[in-house]
Amino acid sequence: MKRWFLGWGLICFIQTVMAQDIVRSDSLQEVVVTGTGTQHLLKDAPVQTEVISRQMLRNFSGSSVADILSGLTSSFAFNEGDMGSQMQMNGLGNNYILILIDGKRIHGDVGGENDLSLIDPHNIEKIEIVKGASSALYGSDAIAGVVNIITKKHNEGLMVANTTRYGTYNDVRQHNGVALAWGKWKSYTNFQLQHSDGWQNTGREYTPSSTAPITDSRNKTVNEHTSWQVSEQLTFTPSKQWEFYASGSIYGKGIYRPKGKYPKYDVKTFYLTYRNASAAIGGQWKTHAGDVITLDVDWNKHAYYHSFTSTTLAEGFDADGKLIIDFPYF
Repeated sequence: MKRWFLGWGLICFIQTVMAQDIVRSDSLQEVVVTGTGTQHLLKDAPVQTEVISRQMLRNFSGSSVADILSGLTSSFAFNEGDMGSQMQMNGLGNNYILILIDGKRIHGDVGGENDLSLIDPHNIEKIEIVKGASSALYGSDAIAGVVNIITKKHNEGLMVANTTRYGTYNDVRQHNGVALAWGKWKSYTNFQLQHSDGWQNTGREYTPSSTAPITDSRNKTVNEHTSWQVSEQLTFTPSKQWEFYASGSIYGKGIYRPKGKYPKYDVKTFYLTYRNASAAIGGQWKTHAGDVITLDVDWNKHAYYHSFTSTTLAEGFDADGKLIIDFPYF
């Protein structure tokens, strides 16, 4: 009986060690490209690269890119703002962090802040992170590091996906995707929607023009906002060496900002509006030596503006037509 237990324990120990070796071996066999711009096995990469794998993403199930990066790796800090994602990496801000999607720079940079809601977390295959200066390869905006978000490559004949998440403050995260593959052609259409009513830490606010604090300010910690995006990726692969692709996306975002300086006017003074559009075509050739030559042509358009209403303007004047509210100007 003792020999039986001893033998069984030895078998379990060997299986555990082998499983650990397999996991370690699989992780080291991961192919990375961000550190040098060329393909290397993770164990052979000359630049230290951190990888957030597909399995990690599936287990964590983050609701946004900010959730994923702050939850699955160190050195990141986020403070969401109206202009975008105020991101820090090793103490350096957005101006020094380069965000890539499939090796290409993210579009829609406003004031040095990247709007990470442009990226659908459900369409991420893995994330490669290079911490530390990479300016020699990517330029001066990669002093803190590089985050390369690699999207999924859908090879299914037909795939239809739907994910709906709902949280407090009417926080809605909607994702829909349709993938088609026939012969040498592949297509993926993606839709995402995000909405939140916003929330407020406190109604107490100090203003330069008041001697006493306002106790019922309408300013919110996170303002009410709605964003949506529709994107399309089309790929043609005539052979193992050649691949051609075309992609495009349309993105919109509205942020509703109530007046917090004058609480007696409980109206929405103005709202910020984003309108982004992008298109790209390109191709790549894989040589017999294992090198990859690519050619890409990109077009990006980003619009950011304020919208005021006649109702808002009318409430800025008294009955005699005298201005009683100083409207913000930009």
